[in-house]
Amino acid sequence: MRKVEKITVDNESGFVLNFSVQWLSSDGKWNTTEWNSGNYPVAQSRTTPPLDKIGVPADAVAVTPYVGGYRVKERRSLLSSRTTHRDLRSNLDTFNRL
Repeated sequence: MRKVEKITVDNESGFVLNFSVQWLSSDGKWNTTEWNSGNYPVAQSRTTPPLDKIGVPADAVAVTPYVGGYRVKERRSLLSSRTTHRDLRSNLDTFNRL
């Protein structure tokens, strides 16, 4: 399994994106950190601070970006998802953290 210290999300979508970080505890519950990337445009990326600095515990079973976004012209919410959304055409993975 892959050890994860930070997460980077590249915006190759055509939408303004933002993301938070979710982690899975050993009891099967998903938790969301208070940290958020803020909105950022196409052709940019954002990287989290070290995950342990934003509240992800060392014993988290899995860690994933929780992505949201909107179309620039419409400025309405497009998506809020823990998993890859087909319209984003991005490769977001859920990473095992051990």
